[in-house]
Amino acid sequence: MKNNNRKQEIIESCIHLICEKGLDLSSMQMIADGVGISKATLYFYFDSKEALFKEVYHYCHQLDVEACNAGLENIDSAIECLCVRFDNIVNYCINHPLEAKVEVLYSSNPNTSSLIERDDFIRDITSILKQGIEKKEIKDMPEWLLAEFYYGMTKSMYMKFMNNPDLWQVEEIRNNCYEIIRDTFGNKKTKGG
Repeated sequence: MKNNNRKQEIIESCIHLICEKGLDLSSMQMIADGVGISKATLYFYFDSKEALFKEVYHYCHQLDVEACNAGLENIDSAIECLCVRFDNIVNYCINHPLEAKVEVLYSSNPNTSSLIERDDFIRDITSILKQGIEKKEIKDMPEWLLAEFYYGMTKSMYMKFMNNPDLWQVEEIRNNCYEIIRDTFGNKKTKGG
């Protein structure tokens, strides 16, 4: 029977190693050594390096998805949901830099299978946008188009703040980001404009 605590130790050790060495240079032996287990024991939990990396990526991705959606259920305004979601995204990459880096490394590595789970993000964004369009709070445009713009914009800023986390502490920059979201996605017709 597999020990879930040991499996979690392996995942966390692998996260640190991937961030230090990269995907290609992280070996199963290094991962086993990092946890203090034999390579054979490591293979008991994960049958291949690829399977382990997929599990690590999935773990980091799930943390990210949960962080992005935290607290949104208590907000009625779609625009404010988009702003809070953006805040959540940036705070995730700042507060979980290793997990965020694993996601970036895994998703940009040509040697990994196409496990990119961006559809989770697009689905959640589209749901917010759809509700906002129905309430006439969001511009009446195809949801998929607005979702792709929001995703692309936030992914770009995610990278910027991941590399420069102190920028997010500047209130003016945060407010500028929220203003861009409001101006880009908000339906000005319902604001008296």
